[in-house]
Amino acid sequence: MKIKNIFFDFDGVIADSVSAKTDAFKEMYLPYGAEIAEKVVEYHINNGGISRFEKFKYWEKEFFGKNISQ
Repeated sequence: MKIKNIFFDFDGVIADSVSAKTDAFKEMYLPYGAEIAEKVVEYHINNGGISRFEKFKYWEKEFFGKNISQ
């Protein structure tokens, strides 16, 4: 059997990706102002166990009054 592909689970196994996600979320919301971006970061850090999909739903509803789906 010849191996064609190898997949690695980097999130918390080989490398910690939390800081990369934090930076990405902040950058995504910076166009809406530094205050919103900082609130996004704070919520992300304080709610580490919540899916990013749920975080986006929360942020969009909280900051812009939008109800979004998956």
